[in-house]
Amino acid sequence: MGFGLLMGKAKIWMQRLQTYVSLINFFMLFYIFIGDNTWFTWYEWMLIVVLVCVLVLYVDVHYIMGNSLGYQWDKNKSFIRLEKKVDLLMEEIQCRK
Repeated sequence: MGFGLLMGKAKIWMQRLQTYVSLINFFMLFYIFIGDNTWFTWYEWMLIVVLVCVLVLYVDVHYIMGNSLGYQWDKNKSFIRLEKKVDLLMEEIQCRK
């Protein structure tokens, strides 16, 4: 796995996680709004939030992200043409070796 591919995946994961964190920010404001909560202490809430983020990110990466990226890839004709050109170049490079 190349460094660029690793960084690209990390960037996508971070962008998707930012979406979840914005939802968590909303729920944290809601928590402040409702005031005295006797269910959990603040550090128990933080543990729950972290666990939920990890679980949602796992489900997203393994089940949702691949399908959405594949759908976007299939709809974009430019990427399909680019993929064919890259395949031809790779074949040509392999033949020269």
